[in-house]
Amino acid sequence: GVYEIVIAPSNTNRFYMYYTDGCIYTTTNKGSNWTKTGFSCITVDANSTSTKFMGPYMVVDPANELKVYTSTQGFGIYFSINGGTSWTQISTGTIPAGTSNRGHVFAFDPTSSVSGGFTQGIYATSYGTGVYHSTDGGANWSLLNSAGMPTTHAHIIVDATGVVWLTDSSTAPGQGKLNRYLSSTWSAMGAPVTQSGAHA
Repeated sequence: GVYEIVIAPSNTNRFYMYYTDGCIYTTTNKGSNWTKTGFSCITVDANSTSTKFMGPYMVVDPANELKVYTSTQGFGIYFSINGGTSWTQISTGTIPAGTSNRGHVFAFDPTSSVSGGFTQGIYATSYGTGVYHSTDGGANWSLLNSAGMPTTHAHIIVDATGVVWLTDSSTAPGQGKLNRYLSSTWSAMGAPVTQSGAHA
């Protein structure tokens, strides 16, 4: 099966797909033809009950179709700035590998600036640790270690005003509380929510 598939916001002809064989493929014609990228083929389980309700495990820079981040199950984060030709691992000393093989989920901040062709604001979670933020296009990362920060994840988005919304996995895979990060403050927004349906 497919662990993750994403469309480049700036060019909807380009997709990236992380397949369960561990390899990442790309297409520039909406899926008619696929090419294996230079990713080192780290095997993932697309049907794991621990992760199939979570995501996104891969994200493309909204300003640049050639920059993509991906999570692995237990081996940290990798990214490419050349459409997948080559990949760089973010040190697990910077962002730890997620525990329980639940990896990382990502979101770009649509309110952040674009510099050198890359969106500068990015959020990445590490399951078991918490949420990291970069304001310089991924060159540096800081843990948002403020009170109430969730240390698990199911899904994350950043809305049009720059507010972070994260559903944690505090009760079971796919079940948790909705959390908001606004003005450097985390708030739990209510009772646990249940998400149904498998994540592709």
